[in-house]
Amino acid sequence: MVRMPGVSRPEHATWLLTEVLEAHELGPGTRVLDLCSGAGAVTLRASSAGAGWVTAIDASPLAAATTWINAKLGGQSVRVVRGDLTEPVKAQRFDLVVADPPRTARYAATPEAHRVCAAADRDLVERICRQAPELLEPHGVLLLARVGRAEIEHATGLLEREGLRVEIAAERVHASPRAVRTRGGARGGRSRGAATVTRRRRDDLVAVLRATVG
Repeated sequence: MVRMPGVSRPEHATWLLTEVLEAHELGPGTRVLDLCSGAGAVTLRASSAGAGWVTAIDASPLAAATTWINAKLGGQSVRVVRGDLTEPVKAQRFDLVVADPPRTARYAATPEAHRVCAAADRDLVERICRQAPELLEPHGVLLLARVGRAEIEHATGLLEREGLRVEIAAERVHASPRAVRTRGGARGGRSRGAATVTRRRRDDLVAVLRATVG
């Protein structure tokens, strides 16, 4: 799979989402929407699993281009759109909407950057949850990937507030390294050592939420 510089790589949540996606019955008449398509891993899996109509949307020109290239390389016929979340498809309805929103705060280099990115990440998830009911057919399903107990509970509450029924379709714990930057103690107003980066284990609870109308 091609991945342009700056485009997020598929993560554990992405692959769990593709597993749940494959459990759905997808046929020539199934309309699938992939929000925040990134490199296109979920988009391609939906198409190869049999969905007849697959639309991928990403706000990033590079991500949209990456999805399009990977679809062409894989011989998959999908529609790829660069746009602001659901704006390009606001008049359309889908049988299945899938989303693995980016978690940019996890890679922020400074506390200030982390704060800004975390706010943007939350805003994106809130928009997806608010707009989901307008995207779904009466029998439609939303599959939303989240990482961490707080993210899972936050998204569940948002979706239920919109009148959707929510359940955990799949969950898994993944152990992953976490970079921790530390600096030597100070003596006499001077730092005793340069910053060092160590690795610590982080256990991430990854889940895919299934939300349905009514």
